[in-house]
Amino acid sequence: MNSENLRDYTKSNEDMFSKKDIESIIKDCLISEDKDNASYSKNDLFDIGSKFGINPDTIKRILDKRSQKVDEIDSRKERARTLMHSAINHGGKFLILAVFLFLLNAVVSSYWWCVFPILGIGLGTTFKIWEEFEAALQPISTKS
Repeated sequence: MNSENLRDYTKSNEDMFSKKDIESIIKDCLISEDKDNASYSKNDLFDIGSKFGINPDTIKRILDKRSQKVDEIDSRKERARTLMHSAINHGGKFLILAVFLFLLNAVVSSYWWCVFPILGIGLGTTFKIWEEFEAALQPISTKS
């Protein structure tokens, strides 16, 4: 659309748009123009914002919030990964010990005494894993 057609188009459409409408239109335009998955620098973002009358401090504040959210998500992923490794570690130790006790019981005795220590150790392992899950579910940082 050339500039003359654009002027005619804007003259014929004197509709008012809300901030939400503008946000949606700009977002749709960026998506349709972003065929090559182009990326924009912070300076590009500040330039675009200045064209729309957005205060640079507002953009900085929003970028900082987004950065904090990304850091929190990364921290939660790391905590989940650590928790999973710990649960697998505890479960593996329990399984090895249970198999050892079962084999020892099968060789040494006809009475199945190994059930009782296996149940006790299993219960302890369950509580240990549960304790670590509870610790992982606590908030990452306290906000003041």
